[in-house]
Amino acid sequence: MINRKTVSILVLALFAAMLLAAPVCSAASQDLDKPTRMLLKVDVVDTNMFWSYPYISRDGKARVPAAIQVVWSTTSGLDSKTETMAVAKSDRGQVAITTEKDAFVDIEVQVVDAKKTILGKASLQVRNTGKDVAFVVNVPDITSPVIELQ
Repeated sequence: MINRKTVSILVLALFAAMLLAAPVCSAASQDLDKPTRMLLKVDVVDTNMFWSYPYISRDGKARVPAAIQVVWSTTSGLDSKTETMAVAKSDRGQVAITTEKDAFVDIEVQVVDAKKTILGKASLQVRNTGKDVAFVVNVPDITSPVIELQ
């Protein structure tokens, strides 16, 4: 049978271990809340062709790109921010995003014309670990007529 003295020593040792571990746990939780910078990069392939290529929008009008922008948020579209990554004739661009470490970031890269009509877009969700995220934008491999059976 364990006596009171042994139980008291074990309780004190456990209490001391908890006090010693508290700063380590606190530092770990502070590290998760630490702001982390993620760099979104975009490269435009065949720059001259891309920026002069006439894209047909849903309204049937031919439009040329004027910018590549990114729309991002950490709350599934709520409080989203829009920033320009690249403008006409540039071959690359970038935008820095700062969030909590390991926050999920919803990203939508958009090619827009001068009136902000979206000509093309791609979406993804990434975890902000501080690493760069890179995109490549290019003209389509082929454009061809749509043939449908009546």
